[in-house]
Amino acid sequence: MAILDATASRFRDVALLIGRILIGVLFLIAAYNKAKGYGGAVGYFTKLGVPAAGVVAPLTILFEAAAGILLIIGYQTRLVAMRSPLSALRRLWSRTPTSPTETSSIIC
Repeated sequence: MAILDATASRFRDVALLIGRILIGVLFLIAAYNKAKGYGGAVGYFTKLGVPAAGVVAPLTILFEAAAGILLIIGYQTRLVAMRSPLSALRRLWSRTPTSPTETSSIIC
């Protein structure tokens, strides 16, 4: 039984590592796409009604890039993992939908 526990523990560690790296890569891709299409990102944030979109866009790019790098290298992963959903929820709650269609697009 101890051999099975040790094997399961190893597989769990490898699965967590792979998951952490994949999520970090997703953050880096999102940051790269926002940086590459910076004008579009600012326009999108403006369309969403984000105040000071020209300031928020580079901060978002910086946060996503830093979070991706920190997750990939494994530094402060719990802090990054806790901060990321909180940031997304804050952005979600700051939105005021104007129609039922817009509400469903925010949720999905």
